[in-house]
Amino acid sequence: MVQRRKGEFKNARASYEAALSQSADFQYAHRNLAILCDLYIGDDTCAMEHYEAYSRIVPDDAEVVKWIADLRDRGKKQEKR
Repeated sequence: MVQRRKGEFKNARASYEAALSQSADFQYAHRNLAILCDLYIGDDTCAMEHYEAYSRIVPDDAEVVKWIADLRDRGKKQEKR
């Protein structure tokens, strides 16, 4: 998260991916990587993959359910263009 706050998005992504290679169910790494990809990098595929992985691990997080829906809606709007 510190790297993301410093604008070091490439390093932040690498750190989250390294954490997930050590522990594939590390919920916070999935959530933070999804946010990084969604809001800072603009990689919708990465964002959706990690939001969904987080949601499988933490199914009661209503906030992330909303984020997934929002990302899907944005994807549908882009398809119409």
